[in-house]
Amino acid sequence: MDKIIIATISCMVRIGVTEKERSQPQKIDVDVELELDLEAAGKFDEPSLTVDYERVTNEIRRRLAAGSYRLLEALAHEVCRSALSDSRVGAVRTRARKYPRSMAGKAESVAVELFRRS
Repeated sequence: MDKIIIATISCMVRIGVTEKERSQPQKIDVDVELELDLEAAGKFDEPSLTVDYERVTNEIRRRLAAGSYRLLEALAHEVCRSALSDSRVGAVRTRARKYPRSMAGKAESVAVELFRRS
């Protein structure tokens, strides 16, 4: 399969195990790899034969901003669901990164990576 890769979608998301942590949105960065057949789009140079990556990005940002998550795993799952809502996407890989204050000085970020097929 061919891929469209959208790197570092920055989002402000309510995320954290405790209610206090979720009370303020935190920066989350998301990478998304969409697997689909891009042969026709490449051959005919026709936008309608591919996925609109700006629309995908905007939809992911909208969904994450509207939600509240305790786990980074749940957030990454929502990104996969969003990407797979386009029937042309056969599979998606996403990596979601969080920058927890509690890990300051120990690690820059924590990430979860999921792979899902339609």
